[in-house]
Amino acid sequence: QAVSEKAVAAACEAAHSAMVCPEVAQGEETDMAALRGCLDVSFDGFDFVYAELNKLMSRHHVMPELVDDLNTIKKRINSSLKQVVSLLESLATMQSKQRLALRKYEATATGDTKAKERTVLPQTSLHPAPSAHKPSGVRSLEELRRVWETEGRQKFNSTETFIFDCDGVLWNINDPEKKLPPSELQPKIISKVNELLDNPQKRVIFLTNNSHETRQGFIKKLKGYNLNFGDLEDASVMARVEENMVTAGFTTAKLLKRMGLKRPLVFTSTPGILHELRRCGIEGFVTTFDEDTGKQKEKYMRVCSRDELNTLLMTDEDHQGIDAIVMGWDFNLTTLKIGLAVNLIRWSMDKVEASGAPRIPLITCSSDASGVLGTTSTGGNKIRAVGNGAMGHAVAQCFDPPLEQLFCGKPSMQLLETMQAPEEKGGYGVDLSRALMIGDTIQTDIEFANAGGMASLFVLTGVNSLEEMETEQQPHRRASYILPSFAEV
Repeated sequence: QAVSEKAVAAACEAAHSAMVCPEVAQGEETDMAALRGCLDVSFDGFDFVYAELNKLMSRHHVMPELVDDLNTIKKRINSSLKQVVSLLESLATMQSKQRLALRKYEATATGDTKAKERTVLPQTSLHPAPSAHKPSGVRSLEELRRVWETEGRQKFNSTETFIFDCDGVLWNINDPEKKLPPSELQPKIISKVNELLDNPQKRVIFLTNNSHETRQGFIKKLKGYNLNFGDLEDASVMARVEENMVTAGFTTAKLLKRMGLKRPLVFTSTPGILHELRRCGIEGFVTTFDEDTGKQKEKYMRVCSRDELNTLLMTDEDHQGIDAIVMGWDFNLTTLKIGLAVNLIRWSMDKVEASGAPRIPLITCSSDASGVLGTTSTGGNKIRAVGNGAMGHAVAQCFDPPLEQLFCGKPSMQLLETMQAPEEKGGYGVDLSRALMIGDTIQTDIEFANAGGMASLFVLTGVNSLEEMETEQQPHRRASYILPSFAEV
């Protein structure tokens, strides 16, 4: 409570200072992005504190009355934060009106009739782009290339750590200009990545929200595209490369181990995350995937009904003692599976109220709303996938208010903390201020970069388009630089 109230107070003080500062009185622009950033920290900071306290209270059998007190505090502080947001919006409007009045005065004083014609109410936004080149419209690719040459290349050359998304950046790619087929564009991209891998002064990390494969599986896939990893048959080489391969399955397994959870119910279509769980010493998991046949277990693929759910919940021993729901990327997700997860969580919530027993958390490997499976056989149109995050939301939205999820991939704080943590503490020891995130998805890659204070390079070979990025107004969703593909760095 104290931490959160200090954050609110800091945001209020910043807003008040802005309203009385001389720049506002003179109609000049105030740094609204800084003020909004303060608020974002307040929101995120409180949500983190609340989640941690809630987790501790559930685990240590805290009395229900104290849990109610925590929820009351959350509502009060969120209300305060929303009031500060409203205050900042009012400040933005006031600035616009002051600039308008100032321009009218200057036009009248100087007799500049053209200035009068130009006097319009500007749109003041609380969400300016982090780049100095905030466009009035969608820029051409040539303009973006010029920005890269004049600004981006210097940043690129001084970067120590390059963090690559994989899907839509290194594989599963398309040329936005439709000049080259993927088979010709991909080798050009891989060649640029190899230049970094061969440079002893640079570090390359591969970071994917995909939980289908193990880290070793993804490394072998990248090796198949001719990345210069060396001899992967050498165990020491594989171990070295594996230290720089981060998957949502791996980070999920690490989170479960850290939380002391040993019997999760895992929804997945592939065995990758299951192998990562075993490597973290979590052997007691239950899964919808049959590792022997490579298919979904038949009992989860039936029509959702009272009888089917009753059987799974009451007579199926697999679902006794479940301590977490893990939503992987399950391309066979059914209403029966969702119903099973919802009831297990709901019953655990009832036990929290009755006896203080820990609530079953909903852990989702990544927050992706969507993805790209490939392109159509003719026309080159993207074929979209249902994202892992959307699958988690299918469970969370069955609660009112929607259930809070723990995300383990980009852009979660869990992952940012892991990236920054020293290697001796199980992290990757990355100085994020000297890192560059290369990605194709606004919601995950670019938000992750901005949350960590990293520069970002948005490439147009994957999920999001140039138009979507250029019309994005929220600063935490705007990239530092944009290029058609990584081949052009």
